[in-house]
Amino acid sequence: MSGTADEGVWHRQVPVSDDGGATLRAAIRDACEWTSAAGSRSAVIELAAGVHRIDPPVGDAAGAAIVISDASRVTLTAPQAELLFADPHREAISVRGSTDVVLDGFVLDYATPSFTQGVITHVDTEASRFRFAPAPGFPDFSDRVLFTGTGYGTLRDPRTGGLKPESRQTFMIEYAAEPAVDGSFLVTVEASDRGWMSHIEQGDGFVVGHRGDQHGIRIQESDSVTVRSVTIHAAPCAAILAHESSGTVLRDVTVARRTGSTRWISSNADAVHCQGGRRGPSIVGCRFEGMHDDGVNLYVHALTLSGLGERTLVLDGEGPVRQGDLLQLVEASTGTVLAEVEVAELVASEPRLVIVDRDLPASVEVGAAVYNRSNALPGFRIAGSLFHDFRGIGVRLKASGGVIEDCRFENLSGCGLWIANDPGWSEGPLGSRDVVVEGNTFRATPADVSLRSWPHSAATVMIELFDGADGPAAGRAHERIALKDNDIQQRAAAAVFVGGATDVSIAATRIDQGGDSWLATRDSDLMVI
Repeated sequence: MSGTADEGVWHRQVPVSDDGGATLRAAIRDACEWTSAAGSRSAVIELAAGVHRIDPPVGDAAGAAIVISDASRVTLTAPQAELLFADPHREAISVRGSTDVVLDGFVLDYATPSFTQGVITHVDTEASRFRFAPAPGFPDFSDRVLFTGTGYGTLRDPRTGGLKPESRQTFMIEYAAEPAVDGSFLVTVEASDRGWMSHIEQGDGFVVGHRGDQHGIRIQESDSVTVRSVTIHAAPCAAILAHESSGTVLRDVTVARRTGSTRWISSNADAVHCQGGRRGPSIVGCRFEGMHDDGVNLYVHALTLSGLGERTLVLDGEGPVRQGDLLQLVEASTGTVLAEVEVAELVASEPRLVIVDRDLPASVEVGAAVYNRSNALPGFRIAGSLFHDFRGIGVRLKASGGVIEDCRFENLSGCGLWIANDPGWSEGPLGSRDVVVEGNTFRATPADVSLRSWPHSAATVMIELFDGADGPAAGRAHERIALKDNDIQQRAAAAVFVGGATDVSIAATRIDQGGDSWLATRDSDLMVI
């Protein structure tokens, strides 16, 4: 390892070695110390060309393999390097409490995937069961860290690894932890999905992923983190997760299976998953392929109203609240927006005490969900990106003041664009505002035949409000959404669905119509040009 520090810029080169990442971790610690000493300092860590095998740090039983913490103005660049992580149970890279950090140019992969894939060897339709034989080289259900006994799996074409066409593609399942004598495992389809048992056939491929809290790259409580020209081939959960982080930039990022690989999926969950932030992400020129869940998901989690006065709220839960923030109070069971108020004053206490700028209506009661609209990733941009061939929805949007433009969505099991709250996960707020969807192309989506009339995916482009039972909620919380110059192949009940919205415009839209009507609406005010 060699390094210099000239004119306020610290630079170090990290060679390929067999130390499991110890040299890289040391370089990161030195870079953080150098830049913390003065605000004018910056640091660049350059990895040599080749494969850098990264083992878990000694003495750390659960943390990420690589940690960048409390850093400023630090760049990790490796345009001809691969970071190959040895432990499929833990996170690869974690950026915590940092600002102006750049991750640039490298490939991120795991030596062993954190999912299993294989072939269905026997089907018992009457008992709603089948036997699953994992392929060699993949973990199996006896790994109780990766596989908890319940979850979901996806049907695959075993020749290509792609989602099985013209079928229900996702099944909720329970599975045994011990194999039979022949090495296969017993899988039971849950009651909710048994009506589609006829779609499961002997010889089908099947994938079961891990859904924990370990990610390819985690960006935690950080600002202005840039991930540039990085390729992620595998991740235990999301490829990139940004939690309470603002101004995240993803440029020319690829999440996809390695060319020539026998793996059927890339990340176990979303390609990009953003939970709260003062400024939304910029996602430009990216390619997202093969994930076992959605492409991009933008939202803020709900707080809980645990106490109530005339102009006083007591809030439980994580997530920042500042003076001037706009809070949305919601009756979660019905999906009713009860009030939106601004924070006039914060009172230091635990749980938090907030004084708001106006009297609350009588309909507001203890137990209401509270979404901080000011922390719900406003000002996002998703542009020039490809969403291709994965299980899930292209973009799940609960953010406002942003644009989705010049993207291509194709061969997704769910709809291409889904602008709606998600009550089952307390993801909101209710209603996106001031959103432009322009110049996008949608093809072969939704591909899962069972989702084409499902309330959450009954259209290729879906705008809706949901109550706590996933039914339609009263009110028109979506406002000022413009759809223009989009090219849509209709595969669902409608190409476009608009519900619970006002001031929606649809202009210059080209529809390859696949049903009786390209547009469906519910309790909305919209204009079609």
